Amino acid sequence: GATQSSGDGWWQATGGGVWCESTSSFVSNCLVIGNCAYNNGGGAYQGSFNNCVLTNNWAFLGSGGGACQSALNNCVVSGNSALIAYGGGTFQGTLTNCVLSGNSAPSGSGGGAYQTTLNACTVTANSASYGGGVYLGTANNCALTTNSARVGGGSYNGTLNNCTLTANSATNTAGGVSSATLN
Repeated sequence: GATQSSGDGWWQATGGGVWCESTSSFVSNCLVIGNCAYNNGGGAYQGSFNNCVLTNNWAFLGSGGGACQSALNNCVVSGNSALIAYGGGTFQGTLTNCVLSGNSAPSGSGGGAYQTTLNACTVTANSASYGGGVYLGTANNCALTTNSARVGGGSYNGTLNNCTLTANSATNTAGGVSSATLN
């Protein structure tokens, strides 16, 4: 699936694979693969996703290569990209028991997740300029492993509660965490 590259930015250029009216719309046991959005939500925009796989989706000018403003439960979010903006895997959502792996925001922040709440998630091998794993998010009981960035390989400018940081790296500053709160 794909959106248009012109027209109304919300209705016609958001949600490449799945576009939901709100998070009270449910999608379960689905594969969301190889979709693109000109703006936000390459794979999905809004909606609640249960036991889904979102992979190889991308947002061209917007945020959330895999999902934007969505709730994900027991999902795999892998190989997605926000080419210009934020949140290669997810942007402004809530994730519970999910795996975020191999997502990127090459010119932006939050390779795995941006402004997202993560609960009991595994965040591994994601990359971005700032916050390879998590940027401006809250992670609770998560494992952040082998993420990379220019600054804040594991996390940048967020809050990590009871998390494990292992083998994250940065080319400039703070391989593990930069400008974040650790509890």
